[in-house]
Amino acid sequence: MYYSKHLLLSSLMATSLFVLQGCGSSGSTKPPSPAPAPIDYQREIDSIVSAEIPGIVLLVETPEERFLGNAGSSDIDTIESIQYFHQIPTASTSKQMITLLVALLYEEGILDIDNTIATWLPEEMIAQIPHGDQITLRQLINHTSGIFNHLEESDFFEAVIDDT
Repeated sequence: MYYSKHLLLSSLMATSLFVLQGCGSSGSTKPPSPAPAPIDYQREIDSIVSAEIPGIVLLVETPEERFLGNAGSSDIDTIESIQYFHQIPTASTSKQMITLLVALLYEEGILDIDNTIATWLPEEMIAQIPHGDQITLRQLINHTSGIFNHLEESDFFEAVIDDT
């Protein structure tokens, strides 16, 4: 339990860094406040690496800057340094980050969560999802889309391994 709480807190901290970096002004007529000190992303990810979080790859891209950094190990047994191409399992922690991003885009009026997923996915993919032409982003986020959870199938992992 400590591991998942620590991973979730670290993931939320990283997400907060992304969100805070991208926040704009409120349109107030007050004189602008001094620019905040730039975030040292490398220092931040270096400080997160621990026994619970052995490696991190972080990309932050805004109109003003681009940061791509890594810290820690890709393999806790070999202590191989993590590289940008290594796959990092995020498990369920990505759900909160994606939902936060969707909520921010919705608040800004950039994204309509009541549009169907056909708005963003190609027709060939939608055809493979039962009722894919009717499922909305809102339904995906709150887990009411009706899309089958393949992880509940007992042979799912074997099928994935056999397919590689």
